[in-house]
Amino acid sequence: MRYKLAFVLALGLAALASVPAAFAGWQETGICDVRTDFPTIQDAVNEPRCLTVRLQATREGFEFKEQVDIWRSLTLSGQSFTLKEEQDRTKIVTRLHVPDVMVGSNVLINVSGARTRVKLKYIVIEGPATGDGLIGLRAPRDTRVTVTNCVFRNMRPEPLDNRSGFVAAHVGGPLPMPKPGITGHTFTGCRFDGYQNAAIKVEGVGTTAVISDSIIAGAAAGELDKERDATTAAPVGVLVLDGAKVTINRNNLVDNSCTDNLCADGPGTAISLQGGAILSIISYNNIDRNDMGIAVEGTSRAKIFSNGLFQNGTGISLGSIAASDSNTILKNRIERGGLGLFLGQASSNVVSSNNLLTNTAQGAVLSAAAAKNTLYRNRAQDNGGLGYDDSSPATGKAKTANIYTSNICSGNNGGGAQSSPAGLCKSP
Repeated sequence: MRYKLAFVLALGLAALASVPAAFAGWQETGICDVRTDFPTIQDAVNEPRCLTVRLQATREGFEFKEQVDIWRSLTLSGQSFTLKEEQDRTKIVTRLHVPDVMVGSNVLINVSGARTRVKLKYIVIEGPATGDGLIGLRAPRDTRVTVTNCVFRNMRPEPLDNRSGFVAAHVGGPLPMPKPGITGHTFTGCRFDGYQNAAIKVEGVGTTAVISDSIIAGAAAGELDKERDATTAAPVGVLVLDGAKVTINRNNLVDNSCTDNLCADGPGTAISLQGGAILSIISYNNIDRNDMGIAVEGTSRAKIFSNGLFQNGTGISLGSIAASDSNTILKNRIERGGLGLFLGQASSNVVSSNNLLTNTAQGAVLSAAAAKNTLYRNRAQDNGGLGYDDSSPATGKAKTANIYTSNICSGNNGGGAQSSPAGLCKSP
């Protein structure tokens, strides 16, 4: 959909020239500067000879208020610099703000057209919004976006409430739709904060995304010490739905939390795999101060390894709602939270070489529905409750329906019993 677009400068509108030269440099280079060569972002996008659209930041104006429909492959690039005049070293960053009136949809940057490839870099994309929803970047099926060094901020209403539809970046889409001709979205070196519902939503069979080296914070900038009211929506850092495949690597995912660990629609969660594709990977992330660190539902053959989880209500949860089988949980450190590890409707998972340390509740809890899981060489130490608490029924000579080998426990439960049933672990 094309939009009737409004272009508003933050400062000095009268100082800007809007008429391009008779033969402009962009016609040779394919690099088109908004304000110098074209009055609006959409005007530059609509010129097929513009291969790179640059949002030019100047002292006179560095804010853009537009909704943009990108219907062809291009690069959209912002700019940052420091004013070096005496007593003035202000950092100026190109910003794309919500327009005063949103036209046609709740999307700021919409990528449309089959097989469209878009690169986005060095732009701050900001809310809040007054309407029924806000999406900073929307890239549906059969598109590819590469997002580098961008900031998505305040994708939310003011004040926060319990509505859905406030997402920083949404890639892919629901079935039934054809399998994407292209996919492979990437988010690298970005920051997301202040979103109401989700920072990144990855959706649909055939959709793939790599999310790396980014900061994903449920609280807005300057509000990291404030919890959401329990009547508001639950923030989710990365939400993966309906067969999408992700690699989530080397990120900081923090402060997706609510009062008493429960928002209107559930706990805040750093990473939620809801029917993720097989071989999704979550690795080397710092996951701190979330109601739920990693939640895996209806997902099989995911690999979750070498993550550090600190002060989460629950560190890692498999199958709380929907069966999650044959996943690998390896070499994670889960400490100083509530519950370390939970296995509900979960079978044939491998849980190996994890450290479950100083959590206020149990190190690991396995429900009566957990079966055929292998727990090998895990350490549960100094947790407030039991090191290992397994409610699954005994099978034959086995104490539970799961397999325990070379697990270590010490200092749990105030020095009392270390596991239930007894004997699931040994002292170091």
